[in-house]
Amino acid sequence: MTEYFPVLTLEQVYGAITYYLVHRTEIDHYLQQADAKFDALRHTIRQADPHFHAKLVRARQQLQMIQECGCVFKQTPTSTTLS
Repeated sequence: MTEYFPVLTLEQVYGAITYYLVHRTEIDHYLQQADAKFDALRHTIRQADPHFHAKLVRARQQLQMIQECGCVFKQTPTSTTLS
């Protein structure tokens, strides 16, 4: 952990782990509630503007294609072409 977060001391890392182990039930419950709230919010936003959500999905797919194949998309006024 200290390799990934050099600002933390080893004692702080052990303290955080100890705190989690002592309060595991409460922390897990809190995280489950946060996940449920996030999922509900995501669903509400998707329902509020399905056109925008579809546009985001297409943009993510294009980005994934670029990352996988190293291709470049050229934007034209009416379409997107792969080169």
